[in-house]
Amino acid sequence: MTALANLAGSDRMAGIIALLERNDVSSQASAELLCGGKNNRVIRLVSDRGAPLVLKVYFRSAADTRDRLKNEFSFARFAWAQGVRTLPEPIDAEPSEQCALFEFVAGTKPLYPPTAAMIAEALAFVQEINRQRFADAAAGLPTGSEACFSIAAHIDLVNKRIGRLLDDHAGNGAKPWIEGKLLPLWRTIENSVLSGAATRGVDPERTLDEQERIISPSDFGFHNAIARATDGRLCFHDFEYAGWDDPAKLFGDFFNQIEMPVPHEFLPAAAGSFLALSQHPRNLAWRMRALLPVYAVKWCCIALNPFVAADAARRQFAGHDTAEIFRQSLERAARQLERAQYFHQLGEWLTDA
Repeated sequence: MTALANLAGSDRMAGIIALLERNDVSSQASAELLCGGKNNRVIRLVSDRGAPLVLKVYFRSAADTRDRLKNEFSFARFAWAQGVRTLPEPIDAEPSEQCALFEFVAGTKPLYPPTAAMIAEALAFVQEINRQRFADAAAGLPTGSEACFSIAAHIDLVNKRIGRLLDDHAGNGAKPWIEGKLLPLWRTIENSVLSGAATRGVDPERTLDEQERIISPSDFGFHNAIARATDGRLCFHDFEYAGWDDPAKLFGDFFNQIEMPVPHEFLPAAAGSFLALSQHPRNLAWRMRALLPVYAVKWCCIALNPFVAADAARRQFAGHDTAEIFRQSLERAARQLERAQYFHQLGEWLTDA
């Protein structure tokens, strides 16, 4: 138990032991901290009582009250109940200590850049989890983290992130870059979206109809996937931000992930798959096109997150040495800003006519 307590945190052990006992897992099981978790502690448990499991201990803080366990576990349970098997099976959870057990999936990091077959697997996952989104079982799913249901909300999301960065960067060398590079491009993109909305007669404050919302895995991409050791097929994981959201937001995030960004050549194929989820595809087509550079800027802000105090606390909780992360953040942000510029200048790559 000492080894597990050292990895999971002694303050969580009462709830963890209760969780393990309910599922016939010994607290003396071999425990190994898995790499990859930025916000949480992800631990592989091996005992003589059954197959290996994953114990996930979620970050919690007075400054960040999001219920990561609720979002991830409810999403995973819903998906498994619908017969989706391209994610680890959720076993059990202990909300009081923000920890949960999942199936352990053996495998490796997916190949990069992704193949057309890998893109198809990712798009199929989104389709599968939304096949029964109008069923009663889906009604209780939470709203996704930072969900946006209006054009104004999408824009406000980025403005808040930039504001937080400027507040937290006041004493370091990133502020001139933010004010000199990021902000000018962002204002251009923001104005373009609002003028486009005005031209189409779209009220930026209008709330997206519930029928047009989807169940979003959020933070979705190949950085949160495993190529199974058995057959190489993808298994997607990490759904702590999942829930109801605008499909245009998921689309924008999917093409702007920093670690394993999806190549631009797959934009049309992915757009076609997303449009199939909508009863008003023309409206969704415009939102996807208009918001793609918006989410490129959002991910620019995310690249700078290591400088923000709350984010640094999460990474320290997850067991990361932040020194190298700080050094890399500005480089990643600069690359992502180039992506935002590209998407802004891309033009009519997706027609809504």
